Amino acid sequence: MIIAAIGAITAHVNIVFKKLQSKDLLITQQITELQQLAVVISAHLGIEESNDSDSIVVADDNTIIHERWSVSHSSVIGFLQDQGSFVSKIFNEELFSDLLLQRRIIHMIERFGLIIVERILDIQAERDNSN
Repeated sequence: MIIAAIGAITAHVNIVFKKLQSKDLLITQQITELQQLAVVISAHLGIEESNDSDSIVVADDNTIIHERWSVSHSSVIGFLQDQGSFVSKIFNEELFSDLLLQRRIIHMIERFGLIIVERILDIQAERDNSN
């Protein structure tokens, strides 16, 4: 299940990073591509901007906050269920009985998504001799 979530996110990352390697892409286009990538990942996971600026905080039992971003458990559950019937079946049947394991998996995916979005937006597009 974690692999399916990471795979879905990295599929978007790989496409954008391939575009960014183009020698004829302007810096403004690179910045736009990175911003769009953050928007796409945020939309898939339900990541939203938060007013809290703490590191990683569980705001309540259903929301996690990282720096300026937050995501709810229900958004991540919806994202997981969109990854196909196999993932949905595992999540609903096998993990349903082990709520602690289910919560740990959701937290891992939440943190992964929040950190990826934050770090993507930290990337600075630039030109040098190799690109």
